[in-house]
Amino acid sequence: ILMHEVSPTKKRKVRKGTRNCWECKRRKVRCIYALPANKSCENCIQRQITCISQEYDDGQAERTDGGIEERLKRIENTLESLVVNATAATAFEGALQGQKPSSPNAVTPQFLDNSMADHYTGLARDLVAAWPPEHDLDQIYELPIGLSTHVHMKVCTTSSTQLNQEPESPRTMLRLPPRDSHPVMFARKLLLLSSLLQGAVSSPHTPTPTRNHLSAIMTHALDTAVRFVTTNDDLTASVEGIECIMIEAMIQNYAGNLHKACMAVRRATTVAQMVGLHRYSHSSSLRILDPNTRAGLDPQQLYFRIIEMDSYLSVTLGLPRSSIDTKALSPAALAACQPLDRMARLQCIIAGYILDRKGAAIDTQDIEDMLQNAAAVMPAQWWLVPAFQAHDNIAPDTLHDVAQAMYQLSHYHLVLRIHLPFLLRPAQEKDSNYHKLAAAMASREILTRYSAFRIWNPGHFYCRGLDYLAFIAVMVLSLAHINSQCLIGSSNTSGIRQVLRLNRPSDRGLMEHILTTFDRMPNDEILSRLAPILRHILDVELDAAAGVEYDAVATGSGDGASGLEGGFVDSKKRLQIHIPHFGTINLER
Repeated sequence: ILMHEVSPTKKRKVRKGTRNCWECKRRKVRCIYALPANKSCENCIQRQITCISQEYDDGQAERTDGGIEERLKRIENTLESLVVNATAATAFEGALQGQKPSSPNAVTPQFLDNSMADHYTGLARDLVAAWPPEHDLDQIYELPIGLSTHVHMKVCTTSSTQLNQEPESPRTMLRLPPRDSHPVMFARKLLLLSSLLQGAVSSPHTPTPTRNHLSAIMTHALDTAVRFVTTNDDLTASVEGIECIMIEAMIQNYAGNLHKACMAVRRATTVAQMVGLHRYSHSSSLRILDPNTRAGLDPQQLYFRIIEMDSYLSVTLGLPRSSIDTKALSPAALAACQPLDRMARLQCIIAGYILDRKGAAIDTQDIEDMLQNAAAVMPAQWWLVPAFQAHDNIAPDTLHDVAQAMYQLSHYHLVLRIHLPFLLRPAQEKDSNYHKLAAAMASREILTRYSAFRIWNPGHFYCRGLDYLAFIAVMVLSLAHINSQCLIGSSNTSGIRQVLRLNRPSDRGLMEHILTTFDRMPNDEILSRLAPILRHILDVELDAAAGVEYDAVATGSGDGASGLEGGFVDSKKRLQIHIPHFGTINLER
């Protein structure tokens, strides 16, 4: 046997993230590897040519053995692929047992060539491999449809329509699509499975071993859908792809991962603009993978959902909003909406004004007037605190109660954000006391509704974004009381001090109740960061009420991606708290 001595090949420096081979670079096509460990890409394998990475000089990989070594490598890679695909195919066949034959209405991705279609069939198998086994599905089918799942399934419809629709059963909702469906359709089922389990894991009635098992299924399904589909720009350029990204964002938001939710929403915004969702009012002009999607699709509503969530996360995290323009917020669109949907869209417009207030001509009073006009869309009794405990988890009345509470919380959060910049301003400034009382009132309203909601649903993985709103509300209400104690002796502040003093017993009890609610989740990663800060600020408020004087000073703009954080500094002489979109607050004795 003739042996060749091959000297080590010197690697070239390439840009970080570059993985295209020379052949794919010359052809200007995407370099695809069936497995990360493969040394040859799918395009080179199809053309039966040597696959040379750009880490090496073009042509260095040529050998005097006539390509025998490269052919042996291709055989090894093929065998590896067969082993992996055989494992995935077994799970695929098991998951699809009992499914009906492929529907004639199923849409095959005709825009792909045959080689790519083969790749997507393999990807579909990878997605279904994350599907739970039959004995787990039998247990999942018995779970109640959670509120988040009901909302996630109706991303393309208005809130008013959602409240009048009966949710599908878990068995119907989790029925896998036909074998030849686009990978996005399989990812959508994984995301709906994650959403369903998110509500089940949140239930206090679920035993701990079952909760842990369902949580593992939920996490695996979500990670698989995100890794293979929702973060792949080549797959998501469709209405269903945008819907999947939005469901991912909602799941992350409900889990309290607001920064991950924000990044997902920004991806949805980009894809939506690329496919022209913001321009079209009719679905006939949009790419749709499943004909059933078109039946209930409202393109303007889907795009508004993206805007709505982007505005909420931008305000909460103190980030600039996306550059978005849509007909969904035009006067004509608002006039055609039902009252609840009109108020939701008006809140979204107002959130934009609050975010842009620094550079916009509109002033605080104008924004407040707009918010009052939005609130007047709904009748007076609609603004009462919902009685959640009077209904079942998914009864129609409960859906109304939750939608009512969420939009009420959104309203008072906007009120809070309007007046927050003036909270620590000197009493001599015009309307200073009014802003402080308004901020305290909004905080009180937020905490009252949050408390009622958490008594009804104490979930560990459910609506966790509300915990951030409650945290900010406690911060603001505490600061209002602390600051009022610092103003003793000023003739301009006697009224505000007296009002806050009269409200302090109930305010203090409400804030302590929120802290108790946080403490009921001792293993929670989110509240393990927020609860200590909350405890510090309540200790300072208690000292201030006992006569200890504190100087409260706000610094910085609060812009950027920093989250809620805080603690004692300077040998515990100063409490420092950062609130997004406001700045850093220093409380010093």
